Amino acid sequence: MYIFIVTKAFVDRVNELEFLERLYREPRCNVVFLVGRRGVGKTELIVRFLREKPYVYMVCDLTSSSANLVKLSCMMAEFFDDPGFCDISFKDWIDVFVEFLEWKGDEKVVVVFDDFENLLQVDSRILSTFARLYRDYLSKRNDLMLVFCVSCHEGGLEKAFGGAYTLRVGELGFRDVWKFLSGYSFGEVIYVWSCVGGVPRYLKLFDTSLSFYDNVMRLFLVREGLLYREGDYLLFRYFCDVRNFILVLEALSMGFCRIVDIANFCGLDKALVSRYVDRLVELGLVGFDYRVLEG
Repeated sequence: MYIFIVTKAFVDRVNELEFLERLYREPRCNVVFLVGRRGVGKTELIVRFLREKPYVYMVCDLTSSSANLVKLSCMMAEFFDDPGFCDISFKDWIDVFVEFLEWKGDEKVVVVFDDFENLLQVDSRILSTFARLYRDYLSKRNDLMLVFCVSCHEGGLEKAFGGAYTLRVGELGFRDVWKFLSGYSFGEVIYVWSCVGGVPRYLKLFDTSLSFYDNVMRLFLVREGLLYREGDYLLFRYFCDVRNFILVLEALSMGFCRIVDIANFCGLDKALVSRYVDRLVELGLVGFDYRVLEG
């Protein structure tokens, strides 16, 4: 079992925690997809939710389905404090859950799969496998809760379970950003918010003993900076055709806001550009602003 260290830098998320707590109290096996871009605080939210609850927490790897299955069995063995569980040869994901249900007591256990998109990437059938697991076994029980943390929302994830919940974790608002940066003036907080938005992972990196400009220099503008290659990392993490997404982002940065103008700049089909923009919006990398007097 993972031992979590609860940090002090946790603000807002009251509604999200209440939502998860309500689902946990319901007398059924609820399935929740926790969706939010990288660094927005999904794991920290789960850490808070799991306090004083029995849980199995697993970070999915980009290895193979079988390697992840072994990892899950080891996490479950730690939950039971019995290495014998990990020594069992499980043939598939359903097999390991069936055995887990036989071993566990009456307490309600939360099973969390963090970075679930990694498992989706290495096993195209994993979603249908979990759907079958839920339909044939878990839907009949009230002593388990499944949480899948994903960085982007793939259509149909919750539909596969016939009634799963989707909880979107967005960026923090300005008031909560200020709580992260209590050592800064109002103006400096505006600078930071304009630079990195309300993404907790980035906010935690700002040293309020330094000026905003010094932080930007050490984080973004020197090669050894922690966020120097962050833009490239995000693109290669989420997209296959990175070149086209870079073109779309370049067009947006130059002030082209209409799909037709972006398509003309990039030399791409309008329908394709529309899908690219929708994908960027889904990940929270770009957003829409509407002018009050615009027709």
